[in-house]
Amino acid sequence: MAKYLFILVLLLFTSNCFSQTTVTGCDQFKTGKFAYRDSSGTISEIKRTAKTQTEYNPKTKLTLKYKIEWLSNCSYKLTQTWASSKEKRKFNGSWLTYNITSVVDNTYEYKCTCNDNSKVSGVVMKRE
Repeated sequence: MAKYLFILVLLLFTSNCFSQTTVTGCDQFKTGKFAYRDSSGTISEIKRTAKTQTEYNPKTKLTLKYKIEWLSNCSYKLTQTWASSKEKRKFNGSWLTYNITSVVDNTYEYKCTCNDNSKVSGVVMKRE
């Protein structure tokens, strides 16, 4: 009997150790206006609809357009479709996968995986 109890406790402990924490509240970030600070400290503006995302950097005057595809409630993929800069147009068709890792009020933290397997993280704030 003690052997079965030990196995049951071991299974419960193991399942708790490997369970994932579910992030809630991601729905509020699927559409709207947002802002984020890039690595140079510049705040960029984001406008997101159900199918597209437009990013504007007021310092560089760069506009980027993406197709957005929600992979799950808190995960989405951006595929660049247009850029105002000739230099950035070479990235048309490239993609980024974002995972929202935490939500606090009107902000979320994310981890991003680029198509070259590099990883970036940051914070996005809802403006409206």
